[in-house]
Amino acid sequence: MEEAIDEGLSDRRAKWAVLGSTVALAATVAIAIWLAFAVSVDTEVSIDPATGTIHLQGTEGNFVGRVRGTYEGRPVLIEGLPVASEIKEQPLAWRAICMVRDDPATDWSEARPMLRSHIFSDPMDELCKPFN
Repeated sequence: MEEAIDEGLSDRRAKWAVLGSTVALAATVAIAIWLAFAVSVDTEVSIDPATGTIHLQGTEGNFVGRVRGTYEGRPVLIEGLPVASEIKEQPLAWRAICMVRDDPATDWSEARPMLRSHIFSDPMDELCKPFN
């Protein structure tokens, strides 16, 4: 059995293939670790001065869609998946997302099911308890 292993690795091409595969794997792992620390998943909150729209923009906006509603007479636009811990840092956005999600007049027509399930998830339920 050992002779077969030694024979396979004695071939110059086999050694380079093993070495190349090992280097490629190590590079892939290094890049994955770097991306895990470098990429941020911020939730942006802005207010359009012209229209007064409260705009919450999370990750995956193109994939999960958007929700439109109103909070205290102001339009609210939620795009993507807002991060609950970041929403809590912005009081106006915090109240707006909690009120819009429970409002029957909210327009969910442009939202995919993933967005709806995220906004009604356990972390978001915890976040919205003060407003229920």
